Amino acid sequence: MKQYIIRRLLLFIPIILGISFILFFLYVSSPGDPLSGIIATQPGITPERIQELRTLYGLDGSIIQRYFNWLKNAIRFDFGVSLNYREPVSSILGVYIWNSFYLNVLSFLFSVFVSIPLGIYISTKHGKALDKFVLTFSLLFTSLPTFVLGIIAIKYVAPLLGLPIIGMTTIGSNYVGFAYIKDVLLHTALPFIILSLFSLAGTLRVVKTSMLEIIRQDYIRTARAKGVSERVVVYKHAFRNALIPLIPIIVGGIVTLFSGSIIIEQVFGWPGIGNITYQAILNRDYPLLMGSAMFYAVLTIFSNLLTDIVYAFVDPRIRLK
Repeated sequence: MKQYIIRRLLLFIPIILGISFILFFLYVSSPGDPLSGIIATQPGITPERIQELRTLYGLDGSIIQRYFNWLKNAIRFDFGVSLNYREPVSSILGVYIWNSFYLNVLSFLFSVFVSIPLGIYISTKHGKALDKFVLTFSLLFTSLPTFVLGIIAIKYVAPLLGLPIIGMTTIGSNYVGFAYIKDVLLHTALPFIILSLFSLAGTLRVVKTSMLEIIRQDYIRTARAKGVSERVVVYKHAFRNALIPLIPIIVGGIVTLFSGSIIIEQVFGWPGIGNITYQAILNRDYPLLMGSAMFYAVLTIFSNLLTDIVYAFVDPRIRLK
């Protein structure tokens, strides 16, 4: 296991290099001047100042030179200076990543801890009214786009419950202590509900389907015929085998939430990495876009490694070599 993990980590190096080069090539190949926004706001800017800005933002030199300069700095977690925020990209990401991490992990944990026991229970009530209700719920929330759910929540749920609809805290507030925590939790409520329902609906269907497939196996019928209690049959014999196909869904769920929260963060004005990535695309803030794209790439790669490791622990037939 240890050797496998080391080999996979070493394999990440060429993968990350390949991803970074492709992203950088797409960035430098896109039409237009990245400094056009800055130049437009400064009509009297001199050619000398423009050249200084090109040097500051790493826009001078050939593509290969620019890439290796970016890579040399990126190894030290220096992704350059944001064209829009005029701050180091690493400092910006350091703040916004944790805001997204807080929202997404909260939604992820809620959906997992609710969907697994509920999916197991629903699988034992297949075809009954509760099963049909949950199926309808899952189809509804997996079919509707997240921005539609967000708009519905803003228009109907927020006024009904008196919840704030924008940002992570009240603008201009100086809350401290428990008042600050309460303010953050109130602002978290709507995006948390939407992300949780979206994740819960998909995971719930997978848990139920996986459990139904296992429950219909011959060895489960044999266990029941021998008089083994239904609780032991479901939770000890069926669930462990049903868990195997759930691993990539559950472990990869956090990556899905991070990518899916881009829209939700935009709808609710949540100050997360998804929001600033979207703004970076609109403003052609390529240094910030490169930094956030590399974050998503590393997150996805480590998620795949974690999936393989969890597979080996859950299923003893799997040996990582």
